[in-house]
Amino acid sequence: MAATALRTLGLPELTPFVSRLVPEIPLWAASPPRFLAGRADAVVMEGDRIALVVDWKSDVNPDVMAQNAHAGQLRDYLVATGAERGAVVYMSSGHVSWIEPRSG
Repeated sequence: MAATALRTLGLPELTPFVSRLVPEIPLWAASPPRFLAGRADAVVMEGDRIALVVDWKSDVNPDVMAQNAHAGQLRDYLVATGAERGAVVYMSSGHVSWIEPRSG
């Protein structure tokens, strides 16, 4: 596990953000009829706002349906935080999937 975590933090896509990662941020949002109670695995702050949300995934070989669910969850977090983008990070494969907020 430690080797996977260290390899993940060394991914070139994440290197610019690693020193600024803030772990385990609780998220709450209400936009009836939708409500959100969650926890961002990590965020990057820029001043007093969240600029990036990171979601670590340990799935070894997620299928398209799982990847879409992960992206949807992260988009909910982007809406709740107002972040400009997010990253679903598949730690086992070292793949980073960049996610943009929903448009409109």
